[in-house]
Amino acid sequence: MEDIVAQTKRDERAKIHAARLRCLEEREKARSETEGQSIPHTKSRIFRGHKILGHVSNHVPGVLRYVHTRRENFIITCIGKSINTYASNQLSLLSTSGTLTSEISCMAGDTYHVYTASGNTIYAWRRGVEITHTYSGGHGSTIVFLLPFGEHLISVDEDGRMCMRDIKTEEQISSVKFDPNTFKVSTLMHPATYINKILLGSQQGTLQLWNVKKMKMVHLFSNWAGSSILHIAQAPAVDCVALALSKKRLVIHNLRYDVTIMTLKCEDQPLSIAFRTDNVEAMITGNSNGSITLWDLNRQEVLQHVVKCHSESITGLQSFHQEPIFFTTSSDNSLKLWILDGPGGTFRELCTRSGHSQPPGRIKFFGSTGYEVFSAGKDGRIKQFHIYNETINRSWGENKIPLDVCRRRSEKPNPIIDFTSQSVANMQHHDDIAILTEDEAAVTTWSSSMFKQGSTVLFPLKKRIPHPDFVATCLFLTSCGQFVVVGYDNGGVHRYNIQSGQHRLEYGRPNKAHDGTVRGVAVDNVNGCVASGGADNLLKIWKFDSSEVMKELTFEAGIASIFRHKKSNVLGVILDNFEISVVDLVSKNILREFTNVSSPVQDAVFSPDCRWLTASSADCLVRTWDLPTGNMVDIFRLESIVTYIDYSPQGEYLATALSDNIGILLWMNRSVYRYISLLPIPLDFEPPIVDFRSIVEVPVVEEPEGLSSGYDYVSPEYLDNDLVTFSQAPENRWKSLLHLDTIRERNKPKQPPKQFAAPFFLPSELKLPSGGDPLAVQQSDISSTHQIVLQKTLEYLRTQRFLAFLSNSRLLRQACWRKQRHQIIVNLKLCKLLENMGQSQVESEILGLAPHAGGSIELMLAFITFAKDVLISKMHSDTIQAYLNVFLRNHGEFLCADPRFRKPEQQLHKTLVNATESFYDCLNEVLGYCALIKGEIY
Repeated sequence: MEDIVAQTKRDERAKIHAARLRCLEEREKARSETEGQSIPHTKSRIFRGHKILGHVSNHVPGVLRYVHTRRENFIITCIGKSINTYASNQLSLLSTSGTLTSEISCMAGDTYHVYTASGNTIYAWRRGVEITHTYSGGHGSTIVFLLPFGEHLISVDEDGRMCMRDIKTEEQISSVKFDPNTFKVSTLMHPATYINKILLGSQQGTLQLWNVKKMKMVHLFSNWAGSSILHIAQAPAVDCVALALSKKRLVIHNLRYDVTIMTLKCEDQPLSIAFRTDNVEAMITGNSNGSITLWDLNRQEVLQHVVKCHSESITGLQSFHQEPIFFTTSSDNSLKLWILDGPGGTFRELCTRSGHSQPPGRIKFFGSTGYEVFSAGKDGRIKQFHIYNETINRSWGENKIPLDVCRRRSEKPNPIIDFTSQSVANMQHHDDIAILTEDEAAVTTWSSSMFKQGSTVLFPLKKRIPHPDFVATCLFLTSCGQFVVVGYDNGGVHRYNIQSGQHRLEYGRPNKAHDGTVRGVAVDNVNGCVASGGADNLLKIWKFDSSEVMKELTFEAGIASIFRHKKSNVLGVILDNFEISVVDLVSKNILREFTNVSSPVQDAVFSPDCRWLTASSADCLVRTWDLPTGNMVDIFRLESIVTYIDYSPQGEYLATALSDNIGILLWMNRSVYRYISLLPIPLDFEPPIVDFRSIVEVPVVEEPEGLSSGYDYVSPEYLDNDLVTFSQAPENRWKSLLHLDTIRERNKPKQPPKQFAAPFFLPSELKLPSGGDPLAVQQSDISSTHQIVLQKTLEYLRTQRFLAFLSNSRLLRQACWRKQRHQIIVNLKLCKLLENMGQSQVESEILGLAPHAGGSIELMLAFITFAKDVLISKMHSDTIQAYLNVFLRNHGEFLCADPRFRKPEQQLHKTLVNATESFYDCLNEVLGYCALIKGEIY
């Protein structure tokens, strides 16, 4: 037995090796075909845009929609040229649309569509990802307001032109032009119960009520001349609206009688208004300084005022219908959900989604899995983004410098320019992240397990002094996670213990380590040496435990920064003369020099396998060099400068941060999933600009006649002879067939059912056995008066028991003698009939094939032929195996005893062996490809 197992393993290894050799042959063939050919460099050959992390909202107010089919509220936010759709439950991100040609200026929504204006064109979206209508023409400038109005869509542009279109036909019905000097539209809305009427507010402080059907002004409200009307909201009371005026005032006005009901003075400037619709007389306002005010309308006073709800002005605020919930959006890239369940109807934060309000300062993949990106932004906040699941994104808070070591004091936190961390398992008991703040000498520490800032502060002097005359410029955390090496602008390099915060060693004493600013530090994997580079053109390599210099390397220009490969002792040095050098910390020699960069290098990083070096420069280019050959193998240009880049631990993603983008661009490494021929690129090649989101094409579909909530992809019944097709039946339909006896034993009642006396109008002589099977009723227990009736009932039950299969036996016979082109259709029909039955019914039908159970030899032979044909066609491969298991388990002895089944059994066995070998050959080929890719990557 052991020899058989060993031989089987050897055969499997031989098959995997053969598959790997075939893959190598195909790769060499593809390489030989591409040699000497010119490859177009219109886009990156290695990286492909995947998604953007950290984009939540901007200054465009969000839209609230209720979808009846899902019975759920959706929140749509704008993220520049795209829109995000969030579910109100935990604010989970459902979809992100494709990009438009220009920035979205305004949004609106109704029951079926979301409307976005980009320039002078309007797009209607279905399901947040598909464009069903495009409305162009009629406007000569950017559209700033949209209002869906029944079957019509009203739009207003910057020049004051208002157009009305039919939503379905996309035709423009009418338009009117306002004079911006006398009436510049600042907001618009539809008053409830006012048929064909809209209300327009202006910056001059006047309101106009228009009949859009006749395109005629109905009434002019001029009560607030001199104050701009910033927002209009419909009150729960009929004929009443709330106005947000520019001079920190709120007005509730009755439109029918043109009377102001109340005027409220505010401490902050209100920009958005919403009312509670759950039978509570309260109003909510979002203000320009990011605060939220809750008003009690009965007492006309402030019920609650919360400051710093957002760091910037609240531009969008809407309340849910008949629910004590509202949401806010702001230009600080955040979306927050609030619930009014506090004492006296006060509100609290329920859920939030947020990103950086300013471009990220430093990004790095966090952890060994590589699923999370750690980002420290110029807004002083620390964020953690998950690549696949938006709901577990986390905001750690602001980085705060203690006052006794702070160099400057301001209300806004200082920008974070760098941080260092290591993925070490035993670092849950102390801080494991060190953060460097701009223009500060102190280095703060954070805990990744507690998600908060620690009390430890790394400061070079024994006595803390405020306003020190030096600044920390660079830092590095050792691989063991215990020591932090920090460089300063006065030339000093210090080492600290991150757990206690105590100072351990100063390199270069009694003098400074460098004559000038230290711009980069690094430590090898085993804490053997420390490398420091400064503006004095020197790279010094020190012994870790002493201040002894092991070697000095002199460069032609000052060192701008240093970066190291995590799993090897390879060091990268960026110079001020736009060059990049690669240094080996073991031999302490320069391995490579890349001089074909024409602008300052912003950031550089090694790939996880240390085969590539990817760098970004100030000319908006991202270059990739092959380290073994020294050739540039990839280059692409973006619209703005890439400030920071980093590879995921497995190398499948590249994260980039832009100088003018608050999001993190995530690129997919295509070489991980397919072979890419990387020929050298000429040094003078100038690539065109690549739009990151151009890979997400905006799908344009026709509007369906019905109002379906979405489409469902239906897989074809039969794919191909080379593919294994599974059935669409649930797994429990066929898996439970293999364990029906166990299931019946488990479901058997622990106690027998109680016997109840029969009613007086039923005969008491008929008693069923404990199993309750009417077929097992004994004739001796039946009285002669009911014998005839019971006999007819038993005949009916026997007929119904095999009625389903006998009605389908025609299909079973047709599956045997039909021609090849009709066999697939007949087999599919028979498979579908069996899949639609219950488990017990399928078992009873297979048991009924035997002659002693009402079947025949012909039916059993037909079933064997049917199973063989299904296996050959590779369709319904999961269910047919279960049916064969039940068939052979129950009729195995009968099949072996009858010689008429010998030849069909041999053919069926041969078919099963061939199908199994084909499946394992395909599996071994896939394993060979995976082994080859894994061997080349690692």
